[in-house]
Amino acid sequence: MIVLKWLFLTISPCDAAEPWQLGSQDAATPIMQGIIDLHHDIFFFLPHSDFGFRIMDLGSRFMAFPL
Repeated sequence: MIVLKWLFLTISPCDAAEPWQLGSQDAATPIMQGIIDLHHDIFFFLPHSDFGFRIMDLGSRFMAFPL
């Protein structure tokens, strides 16, 4: 009986929120999954494009004043 009680208490809250958790729970609807995917896409491409724009800006500063 103790083993069954321990097993139930450890398995049942698998998808419940935990204090100070880093991630969120799984999406309950396809719309929420789309929002999460959009968030991941934005935060993947944003730093890459920012890095590219900064490199282009740095290159244009050196090309503006040729020796």
